[in-house]
Amino acid sequence: MSVGYLWLGFLRYYTEVFDFEHDVVCCRRTKKLTKFEKMWTKNEFAIEGKVISLMLSCLKSWSA
Repeated sequence: MSVGYLWLGFLRYYTEVFDFEHDVVCCRRTKKLTKFEKMWTKNEFAIEGKVISLMLSCLKSWSA
């Protein structure tokens, strides 16, 4: 499986499948995490913890 194929799968999931209204982006769990479980009711776009730092480190390594 190529990196390009994985990237396209990632983009497809977050543009077509993921429910931004009810779910939280979380890289530590294999099952869905809901905003209700986290008691996050005011967040429009919810990303848990390490996801942002992981994404930024990937972007830095690709741009170098």
